[in-house]
Amino acid sequence: MNKFTKKITKISKNSRGALVIGCGMGNLSAIVNLFRNVFLFSHTRPEEKFKNLIFKEDLKNLESLTDIDFIFIDRKFLRYLNDLIPVWNRCRPIIIIEGMEVIDRKTSEFLYRDGFRATKQDKILHVWTRQ
Repeated sequence: MNKFTKKITKISKNSRGALVIGCGMGNLSAIVNLFRNVFLFSHTRPEEKFKNLIFKEDLKNLESLTDIDFIFIDRKFLRYLNDLIPVWNRCRPIIIIEGMEVIDRKTSEFLYRDGFRATKQDKILHVWTRQ
């Protein structure tokens, strides 16, 4: 078990589904092994094939996603954060954003409005949970 997998399992034991925006911080194979269903939004299709990985070319129809326990967001995909509001209001997931430094207040405005707070910081990621 690698360090990334240990960190995620330590945060929560729920492993029904995950939504990955970007490439999963370079840990896509670890994420796929942790969750039953993984929905991936990225500009490029991953080279590896996984049975439980569903590739989405756009963020339309997010209303249909259920049982999402985690959302993983790469830093360069933060512009899509507002598109995820229906998912986090319905599923109340843990949101993990790449990078130790917490995103700025302007970018995280909707997270704060919906009750999320940055609760943990690590060398490669920081965690937002609903309070």
